[in-house]
Amino acid sequence: VAGSANRNSSSSSSSRCSRRPGAGAMATRRSARRSARIEAAEGVVFTEEAGDAGAAELAPRQERELSKRLSQPQRRSLRNLADGAKALASVNPFQTNEYMSAEEWGRFALGMLVLAPFRVILITLVTIVCTALLMLSVIGQDLTKPLPDYVVATQRVVAVNMNRIICKCFGIYNVKIVGRRALPSEAKMMVVAPHSTMLDAVVIASVGGGPGVAKGELERTPLLGAAMRAVQTLFVHRDDKNSRQKVAAMIKERISRKSSWNKQMSLFPEGTCTNRTSLIAFRRGAFEPGEPVQPVCLTWEYDSFDPAWTGGSPNRLRIALRSLAQWRQDVTVTFLPVYEPSEEERRTPELFTQNVRELMASHLGVPCTDFSYTDMFLAKACAKARMQPAFALPFTFASLEAETADLGVTKEQLSDISKKLLRRFGKAPGMKPEARLSQTQFEAIAARSAKVAGVPEPLAWEAVADQAV
Repeated sequence: VAGSANRNSSSSSSSRCSRRPGAGAMATRRSARRSARIEAAEGVVFTEEAGDAGAAELAPRQERELSKRLSQPQRRSLRNLADGAKALASVNPFQTNEYMSAEEWGRFALGMLVLAPFRVILITLVTIVCTALLMLSVIGQDLTKPLPDYVVATQRVVAVNMNRIICKCFGIYNVKIVGRRALPSEAKMMVVAPHSTMLDAVVIASVGGGPGVAKGELERTPLLGAAMRAVQTLFVHRDDKNSRQKVAAMIKERISRKSSWNKQMSLFPEGTCTNRTSLIAFRRGAFEPGEPVQPVCLTWEYDSFDPAWTGGSPNRLRIALRSLAQWRQDVTVTFLPVYEPSEEERRTPELFTQNVRELMASHLGVPCTDFSYTDMFLAKACAKARMQPAFALPFTFASLEAETADLGVTKEQLSDISKKLLRRFGKAPGMKPEARLSQTQFEAIAARSAKVAGVPEPLAWEAVADQAV
């Protein structure tokens, strides 16, 4: 299944590359020629065009491991392989590079000793005080209905200053603002992208952004949950099948021009964090009402530490701690002009969603890809199995759905099957970091895959071993 899906991956990405089977679940024959070893080392053959599109470095530790297995002429070609790895990382938006040099470890240790303790204390104190103020502002108010203007103004002052202090505690001393934030009378919805860090919502709130939609687990978080309820954040509860429909109806009510709600909302339409190398598929919740929206772009500037917090990150705790120990981080918030949907876009939310995404991607200078919220869960499965999403998932879930449409499985079933196969793939005997299977391993997993998916005949090794797909 993964092998067949690879054939569609090139059409859904900005960088085109030819892939040997095995980047997801296949391997080349042991009798492959010696001259092909450098390609087999990473399971990918890259075109010259793809080599120029990279954005993430191949970790030096991986380079050393590969170098040990290569002859002298092949070592001279290792730089080309690293360029290809950049291209593949730029294709998968859930791939992160968490390699730390000795200098970076030193900066991290110094920051944790000198900065982190004081910052944690300050964040805690500010959060307690401001949460108390937010809760006092809504005493006697019905949080399911619009709040009075004076309460909204009070909450904005408290929220903006609280989040500005928190930004400074993470080294964001000055958020650069480009453009003008629209008034609620112009657009009651701000759509923000790309969503890449745990601080994005804090940054948006520090420049006056309103509440949005959050997962239900956050509602039960001490302090944070109380503050989010006070500002009328909407929560999606995964254990409630009707929760998404209820939230969609409330969004439509709040951002309608005819509504008495006087508070702007801020949504991250990607629905999850990426590495900012592309814009993944937008969720339609902010666009289905057919009301004007203001696109807002986030740009992070950094030296050595990329704060991207993705589903494919194997160590999110380290990312959080490194963010806390940073001496300085710079962020630019760009408010684009209000986007007024046409009559056709109001009738077709998919068109409205796609046009806004393309507008934001054009401003950011990144491509739009078919990766989606569902791909994030597959990237998580890779991270748990200690595999890099860029190498184990060189295809999108959308292409996988297209390839398996005739099997009669639902989207949820296909996602569950894929995650189970990824976990089994990661535990396969003799697994290497480059994620390749021997013929024996491939045939074992192919047989089990066919049984799980209900396919009469498993994919044969001979049918794919010599293909570059």
